[in-house]
Amino acid sequence: MATVQRSASSSDFEWTRKRMMSNRESRIRKQKQKQLKDLGNEVLRAQAMELTERLRSLNLVLHIVEEVSWFVV
Repeated sequence: MATVQRSASSSDFEWTRKRMMSNRESRIRKQKQKQLKDLGNEVLRAQAMELTERLRSLNLVLHIVEEVSWFVV
C-alpha cells in the first residue's frame, strides 16, 4: 500500500502561523485578565484593612466617650 505524501503548501504554513498567533494572543489576554484580577484583589484587601482600622479607631473613640459620659452623670 503506497502512502501519499503531501508537501506542505504555503497555505498550510500560513494557517499554522495564524494559529500560533491566535494562541499567543489568547495567552496574553488570559495573563492580563489574571493580572487585573490580582490587582483588584490587592485593592480590595487594602480597602478592607483601611476600613477595619477606621472602625477600630471609631470604636475606641466611642468607648472613651461612653466612659467619660458615665463620670459626667
